Amino acid sequence: MTTLQDPNELVPETQNIADVWATEGSSISHDTQARFKNLISTFKSTFNSLPTYVARSPGRVNIIGEHIDYSLYDVLPTALSVDVLVAIKCKPVTGTKNPTTTVKLANTNSRFEYREFDVPYDKEIEIDAASHDWSNYFNMDQAASIFSRRNYLLYTRFFPKFEVQHVPVPPSDLEFTFLVAQSFITSNKAETGPRHYNLRVAECTLATVVLARLNGLVLPQDTTSLKYSFRTFHQELMRKKGELEQPMEYQLDTIISLVQDQLTKEEGYTREEIAEILGIDVPALELQFLSSFPVEAERFKLRQRALHCFKEARRVLEFKACLTRRERLGVKDVEYLGQLLDQSQASCRDLYNCSCDEVNNICQIARGAGALGSRVTGAGWGGATVHMVPVAKIEAVKDALKKDYYAKRFPGITEEKLADAMIVSKPSNGSFLIYGKAITEA
Repeated sequence: MTTLQDPNELVPETQNIADVWATEGSSISHDTQARFKNLISTFKSTFNSLPTYVARSPGRVNIIGEHIDYSLYDVLPTALSVDVLVAIKCKPVTGTKNPTTTVKLANTNSRFEYREFDVPYDKEIEIDAASHDWSNYFNMDQAASIFSRRNYLLYTRFFPKFEVQHVPVPPSDLEFTFLVAQSFITSNKAETGPRHYNLRVAECTLATVVLARLNGLVLPQDTTSLKYSFRTFHQELMRKKGELEQPMEYQLDTIISLVQDQLTKEEGYTREEIAEILGIDVPALELQFLSSFPVEAERFKLRQRALHCFKEARRVLEFKACLTRRERLGVKDVEYLGQLLDQSQASCRDLYNCSCDEVNNICQIARGAGALGSRVTGAGWGGATVHMVPVAKIEAVKDALKKDYYAKRFPGITEEKLADAMIVSKPSNGSFLIYGKAITEA
């Protein structure tokens, strides 16, 4: 397990772009070299200077472990081969006591116009959220985008502290890759959050404190938004039982059985029922757990949300164990990994209710065309899907999705948008800083 402590060691630096993009047994593709050279030449022609360095950051996808990170359970993401490159040069301002920094932005794609804005030294940058201009987008820090390595998944832990471990994806008798397919169904968090994402956070927290009450536990507060998480309940329950040294799989199986016995209301719990269990009144319940962000619900599906999270945490452990059990995966091993993805999708659909008809359709089409496993990934209620596909079947799966999903649901879709809809990628490198001769010799 690698503990990340020194921020100066987080992002590797290189003067050789082969370190970033070359894959085993092959050199850098012509398209990648041309793209990098075009970035450098465009920067030079725009600013009359070479950049000091190029920052590279990839996209990322969560392979398994959906909607359990904010319950402080482990997940398995990885970086993708698609990435963003930013060429940068900093010029110091002299002769002014309190200088204002001027940021100049240009893009190699002429569709995105040149932008320039000032950043005062003593104020935060204000971004107009209503303006969807490309210069207003700032990428979120994501562990998988920064720390990933080629041919590894990033086992990411949040409890008791943030740690990562690089888990190798070994060679296999059935070579596979990952396909990320966009549904083009968007869920506006500001609009749907009270019924979707916000509600799930509240339901998980309410299930946590109800389980704690039913088992005579006083939970310490943790780092989650509402201060109590399934993982903290897990820890305190195992401590009380004297079973903290038992294998994690055993611990999760114990908790899953307990949830099935104690959270029995399939139809969900009302505010009044939850308040009665906790020994407080409804206004106190709403103040503590339902006032931090908008939540809309008459009943809270505590049983279903808890079962999804604990079972999904178990699947993450099984996925990791399968990858690390032997140096080469057999066909049955690969098929089992796909089954875990399918189980995750079924749980997201039926227990966590974070899938949607379009995502379900994509998963069904992909499996029918040869995918080993398919599921929703990301925030859910639309968005992206991830598929584990034999290399020999990748074109068949892509063709099936083009024909049976994109062409039917979006008959006017352009070739450009269709090209962006699907990404084929094996686990890839994370962020890099590229400098020196890689730039001067480009």
